[in-house]
Amino acid sequence: MDRDGDLVFAKDGLNYVLFVGHDRGTVRLALPNSWPIESQGERSRVLRAAAAVNAGPSPAKLYVVGDNTWGGVVLFLCSTRCLARALPLALEGLEMGAREFIRIMTG
Repeated sequence: MDRDGDLVFAKDGLNYVLFVGHDRGTVRLALPNSWPIESQGERSRVLRAAAAVNAGPSPAKLYVVGDNTWGGVVLFLCSTRCLARALPLALEGLEMGAREFIRIMTG
């Protein structure tokens, strides 16, 4: 846990943050700093790839933060028991969006 009470964890070599308690009734799963942006040309490609992922079927939303790319999924929860069931699905959705983003960026 970090100093804000958010849960930081690693899975399959990627670092995730579970932001809890910031917005009532929601939890946000984030994949921070997933793709560094090293030039203006790359920023344009990142924005196009993120828009394509965001328009697709994945629940993941990708966005630019400074010179990096983040991914995220927002969960609306009724209880902590709901989180236990929803978190694996959110991780799967976020990983699906990240894989699609990488496919677009490297294809």
